[in-house]
Amino acid sequence: MRQENYLIALFNKELLDLRIPWPAALQRFGVEEHGKGKVLTQALEWNLRFCLMEYLFDQHGKVRKVFLKSQNRAVLIEGLKRRFIFLGILNAIFAPFIVLYFLMYSFFRYFEQYHKDPSSIGGRRYTSYAQWKIREFNELPHIFTRRLDESYPAANMYIGQFPNEKSRLIMQFVAFIAGSFAAVLFLATVLDPDLFLNFEITPHRTVFFYLGVFGAILTVARGMVLEDNLVFDPEMLMTEVIAYTHYMPEEWKHQLHSKKVHQEFGEIFAMKILIFAQELISVVLTPFVL
Repeated sequence: MRQENYLIALFNKELLDLRIPWPAALQRFGVEEHGKGKVLTQALEWNLRFCLMEYLFDQHGKVRKVFLKSQNRAVLIEGLKRRFIFLGILNAIFAPFIVLYFLMYSFFRYFEQYHKDPSSIGGRRYTSYAQWKIREFNELPHIFTRRLDESYPAANMYIGQFPNEKSRLIMQFVAFIAGSFAAVLFLATVLDPDLFLNFEITPHRTVFFYLGVFGAILTVARGMVLEDNLVFDPEMLMTEVIAYTHYMPEEWKHQLHSKKVHQEFGEIFAMKILIFAQELISVVLTPFVL
């Protein structure tokens, strides 16, 4: 728990600079991140743990005595810099293999879940950065996980309070097209059952294959379309989320109903597909952050 407490303190005090050092040309186009960055991926977290925690603590989990003497500060800073540089070079060399490992790991981990419920691909979860900001000192992992799980229903309802009209229309259109194709193929198989397995719409792709494809697209699109009969009360829902997460920045006070709070909360309670994309891109960008 001691190492976790140190990490919680680092994120609460915002001592870690997680920003990507974009070139000055890109910063002029608004690429530069605000504050010290809020994107923390698994790859970056693993590297930070190795560089900081393995450097600060000994094999018994205690702070190394050399850190307790102020005269060692310059030497320790140089040692930490070398660790960051070494890990950055190592990540750059092995980036292709890390990406391949991450793709295979994600496929085997999430395939069954998305196969049973394709609509879950459009769901949301708390980012790694948010989890460190929300977690409390000396909090056991299972208690922390339970707190987050209890907040999910209210958090999802709160996100739905400010629907993106363009995205909703696009998803409804995709659902309509996919549903239309699936309905036509289904009716065709009812009229002629032999089409189901024998008729190839494209080379080596039968009606059965395309029924599965359009059915999955329909399920995902419908899962991303919010209900029309939701009651608009974002302040009540965010208050319920805060009751579970115990997380409310100072600037959120008296602003829980605002679009600004909704946007900031959406950054830490992000879509799973976006988090997955960030994980992949992070493998390439982590050496630059370090």
